[in-house]
Amino acid sequence: MTSTYESIYSRFLSIISGYDLASLSEEDAYASMYEWFTALLGKPIIRKLFSKIAIDDDKQEVTYTLASSIDDLYDKNFVESMFAHGMVVEWLGPKLETENLINQFFGETEQKFYAQSNQLSAVQNLYEYSNKILEKKYATQHGYYAPVMKGK
Repeated sequence: MTSTYESIYSRFLSIISGYDLASLSEEDAYASMYEWFTALLGKPIIRKLFSKIAIDDDKQEVTYTLASSIDDLYDKNFVESMFAHGMVVEWLGPKLETENLINQFFGETEQKFYAQSNQLSAVQNLYEYSNKILEKKYATQHGYYAPVMKGK
């Protein structure tokens, strides 16, 4: 079975509100999405779902065979959704480690010391929720099974 990068990226973009992506050139945005996609493909929890998976950058597509197939239409929808949600996890990861969220700084006018702990907590909760969706919904439901690995 084959899915195009475009169909996967389109699903990913429909999930997020990536204003940072909107400010990038189309080439840079696609390069970022490609990095998140290939990082996802390297995760053991994802790889275990497939008996075969290969990407073709020239054709801009990924060819795969699920280890436990249900039918072509369902499999394609499942895989593209899983890839899109996995890319969300990859997109959120670096956002937890940005300097603005980690550093504590002073307000300009009042010079009061504060931390962006609420925002950091919200992003962290979203990251953890997205990881749970990826692990539970895609790795263990829908007739596809791959043992969920803690911390991976």
